[in-house]
Amino acid sequence: MSFCLPFFRSSSATREFQEDNRTDYLEKLPSSLQPFESPTLQGDLLKNEARERLCSLRTLMQDNKSEFTTEADQRRRWISGFTGSAGTAVVGKEKAYMFVDSRYWVQAAKQLSSEWTLIKMVGRDAEGWHAWWQWCENNVEDHARIGIDPKLITLVLVNTIEPKLNAKSISLVQINDNLIDAIRPVVERSLSPVTLHPLKFSGCPTQDKLASIRDKLFTNHPENGVYILPVLPSIVWLLNIRCQNDVPNTPIFRSYVTLTRTECVIYADKRKFSPNVEESLKRDGVRLEAYGIDEVKKYIVGWKASADGEKRKVLAPPSVSWGMVHTVKMAITVSQVRISRACTGSLA
Repeated sequence: MSFCLPFFRSSSATREFQEDNRTDYLEKLPSSLQPFESPTLQGDLLKNEARERLCSLRTLMQDNKSEFTTEADQRRRWISGFTGSAGTAVVGKEKAYMFVDSRYWVQAAKQLSSEWTLIKMVGRDAEGWHAWWQWCENNVEDHARIGIDPKLITLVLVNTIEPKLNAKSISLVQINDNLIDAIRPVVERSLSPVTLHPLKFSGCPTQDKLASIRDKLFTNHPENGVYILPVLPSIVWLLNIRCQNDVPNTPIFRSYVTLTRTECVIYADKRKFSPNVEESLKRDGVRLEAYGIDEVKKYIVGWKASADGEKRKVLAPPSVSWGMVHTVKMAITVSQVRISRACTGSLA
């Protein structure tokens, strides 16, 4: 049996599900992202559409490999019709399962078609399933392979669950080309502009934030460390920038940052940066490069090559993705940026 989880962290905007505002909300969604209606409303049409989408996904499974997301990243919603902000879809060769906690039991039951089996997760002190991987550990046959988009699951979670699954000869497999993206209509990514966050709101200039974080990160490694930051809220906080329309209610955008004692690079869609914003970042010692894990890897490879035999260390916070670690060998360290964000009015 083969399972696929290429949509582990995709979600819609945080919005309480209410029957009276559901219609107005759905009318604003693009047609390609419209969720399914209740089976009692659409009958065979719903069942056939759900079966067709799952069938397309299963065909690919046989042949290959921030709670807050942009519209293009809401893969779970497209494949299942479930619009809640948290949940995990597990798709097998014959059956599909949706794992949600008690906040979404009623909503998921209404939105999922008969092609899906709802798994109600419970708290750790209650009897039942606490996580999707616990269910897989107990229900997936031995020697099965579970495919996951490695960009959508953290290394910490993989390190937690992999030994448990391996004990039953169940293996996790990285699927770098997301299978949902291969079968759904193309969803264009937003080009909403990145803007500068005024000092009166940020409370501290970008250069001062960078200096403080560098002191915390590289005290014991003055010249031979590089820190990879994949956490979107931390990136916009650190560089005093915002993007208002990519993710509902959250001014973040797809990006990575690499930070050394002397360099700071942000990897993002360059089309979103005006000359004024890019020039402001440059004055603060921040360089703009194209978005992507491969671009980060290219930088790390070049940075290591310039070491002249000196041993150099790559650092990342615990929230770093499995895919990033697989691409670039690194050590996990405490997120100094997150700690500093929590210190209101001070970087101490």
